[in-house]
Amino acid sequence: MNKILLIILFFISPVFSHSQKCNYEKDKIDESTQLVIKRTAPLTLCKVNGHPFIFKSQQIGDRKYLKLRYYKYNNFSITEGSKFIFYFYNNKLMLYPLDFAIKQNSNQNGFSTISSMIVYELKKEDFETLLNNPVRMIAVYTKTGIIKQEIKSKQQNNIQHMLECIN
Repeated sequence: MNKILLIILFFISPVFSHSQKCNYEKDKIDESTQLVIKRTAPLTLCKVNGHPFIFKSQQIGDRKYLKLRYYKYNNFSITEGSKFIFYFYNNKLMLYPLDFAIKQNSNQNGFSTISSMIVYELKKEDFETLLNNPVRMIAVYTKTGIIKQEIKSKQQNNIQHMLECIN
């Protein structure tokens, strides 16, 4: 009996090892449009300028998005409308933000902007590329030039995991 149980567990275990837990900020069907809306919980990919680059993935109906929140301390800012580059082991992907998507967050007094969110709409090819390739490095354009940041090996699959949650 114990041998049979062990054999069953042996064959079932790969199923569990490939399953994942998705954490969502939102996972519902919009009452008025009947569109599926999913937004993953924030996930840090790396640090740039000493502060985290925080990503979320979002699905609204058939459309898919990648959202980046970054902090603007020490006069750091991504150049408005510039491309964001993901480097993989064998190729790269350039994303351009949606025109309306650059969103500034000000502190309570409105004196300074502490963070920005940039939204990138993912075309089907972009989505598939990100879903199937670990991110090795990113590059962003700032007013002082391009900044490239290597991604730690344990975080290279973070974007893939988020996108699997909205696939």
